[in-house]
Amino acid sequence: MSALFVQLAGATRPASTGWELNFWGWLTMLLSVGFVTGLLAWCSYHVLRESRPQKVHPPAEVDTRDTGD
Repeated sequence: MSALFVQLAGATRPASTGWELNFWGWLTMLLSVGFVTGLLAWCSYHVLRESRPQKVHPPAEVDTRDTGD
């Protein structure tokens, strides 16, 4: 039905750019996007479930040498 609508509306199909993805392109894209999304979810989970904030911040007795002495 959509092809009939396009034909009746007088619209033309855009010219092919030659950049269509084949099977291996889709596979590579899905694996890479899936990996990055999974890594983001894993890191977010581990950061948000941290119950001991002393592991996130350095102890107070660490000399950072930024006091100008």
